[in-house]
Amino acid sequence: MRAGGTLMNLFARNPGLVHTCLTRLPPAWHRFDAYLAGRTTAAGIMTAPLTRSAPALATRLPHQAREHARL
Repeated sequence: MRAGGTLMNLFARNPGLVHTCLTRLPPAWHRFDAYLAGRTTAAGIMTAPLTRSAPALATRLPHQAREHARL
């Protein structure tokens, strides 16, 4: 549940970053596809080094949802 919450917070905080990673980084897409197909879990997704470091990186970026609300 912690892994799922972490991924949800990452997406809620920076959906553009998540979308870019999924569309530009084939390993990210393959893990997401495996999750959708039931071949892995949220915890399994979090085993990749990039995924483990993404939440820490995202906390240093501006909150995209707030940025869009200002426009």
